[in-house]
Amino acid sequence: MAAHGKPPAGLECMVYMSEIDETSYVEYQTAPSGAWHAAKISEDVVQRFLDTQMDEYSEHLRNSDCAATTRRLLNAGPPVWMVEKSGQAMPVPEGDTHISALWYASDGQERPAKVKGCVEGEARDQMIAEYMALFGAALPDDPKDDEQPKGAEGPTGPS
Repeated sequence: MAAHGKPPAGLECMVYMSEIDETSYVEYQTAPSGAWHAAKISEDVVQRFLDTQMDEYSEHLRNSDCAATTRRLLNAGPPVWMVEKSGQAMPVPEGDTHISALWYASDGQERPAKVKGCVEGEARDQMIAEYMALFGAALPDDPKDDEQPKGAEGPTGPS
């Protein structure tokens, strides 16, 4: 187990704009470097990301009315590792690929940064194939056409 510390003086949660103390401080590990960093969001925000990102992915995919968004979601596949999307509160340094572990000061425990309900290996590959069959069939063959709103005509009108 790595040596973890106390929250830096003046550390504030970027979501709640409140001070982060030893009851809400989180450190995160990035891979492949294995380096630990202070999160600029509180434990409850990090936990909410872990608990909701898989469901949010599925909901966005089911409810997307934009081909470009659907294509991006399908290409990314369902999440395995938690992502802090702004890149400000938990930035992943250049050379690293993802957040791999978390440490909560409140209980002193390290834990994987895998989202609740994530699937891996063959099960993930199968889920991607199912999502591609379900949602990919409705996509235009040419990604350049993704920006066309559904039902829009081309630049010269109907053919």
